[in-house]
Amino acid sequence: LWPKLSRLHLLSGGGRTGASGRAEVPWRGPMWYVATALSCVAWFGVGAVAERIPRALLKRHKVARNEDLFLPNLVHHAISSGLAAFAWAMDEMADVPEPRRSFECLPSNSLAADVIIPIQLGYSLHELAWGLLRKQQAIIFHACMITTILALVCISGSHPHVARLPIMNLSTIFLILRSVDLGAVVNRCVDLAFVFSFFMLRIVLCPLWWCKFLSYAYSTEVRMWGPCMYGYYIVILSIVGGLLVHGLNAYWFVMIVRKMARMLIGREEIREDGVGVNGPDKTK
Repeated sequence: LWPKLSRLHLLSGGGRTGASGRAEVPWRGPMWYVATALSCVAWFGVGAVAERIPRALLKRHKVARNEDLFLPNLVHHAISSGLAAFAWAMDEMADVPEPRRSFECLPSNSLAADVIIPIQLGYSLHELAWGLLRKQQAIIFHACMITTILALVCISGSHPHVARLPIMNLSTIFLILRSVDLGAVVNRCVDLAFVFSFFMLRIVLCPLWWCKFLSYAYSTEVRMWGPCMYGYYIVILSIVGGLLVHGLNAYWFVMIVRKMARMLIGREEIREDGVGVNGPDKTK
């Protein structure tokens, strides 16, 4: 079967559907750990490239905090959000839409949907190793939390069904770019893009998907769901995880709005050097 698969067939995730409702292609099923391992190695490679960037160049553009993670972090969020957008587009063109597709445990519509979460898991492992080597407790805690969550998602086999969610990482790209001085005009555009993308993706779009998922669960019978839903368990995990994720996003959005309000009334300086500040920089 494998030699006969065309590139388009691979990209679209085509393949026969087995008794479990999952597509029988080599990348499916337990092969997620291979993608995770390759991803982790790749991020160490990106990190090695980042170490070659002259410090003088980073300082010239005032790159803030954790300079060694700046490039891997930026590349990671760009790739994951791009793949998530592709997976979302493929879902919209499918004969069976989400969330029905997830509840019936149908195969994913794209190979991208199968590898997005493992790629993110590989990055989390890379981030964990980076934090351990440099004894950065905040990064270690964050990496451990994300690694645990993503690993559980992959082990349960649910990772293709949440492949569109990393589209939230698009707003993080602008957040990362806020730590770089790109000039007054571009800095302002980055700020606006960050706020707009955060609101549209994290406050509007993803909670809307979550509500549709729960609404479908409420309006259908458990006996009609596929085996990948493990009875009520996946729905319960979705409720708990959604409350945590969307609650945190709502909290951060309130903090962002408050920060903007302080800027508008002049209680906080508007960013001029790529990093938001609370008054003059006393380190200069």
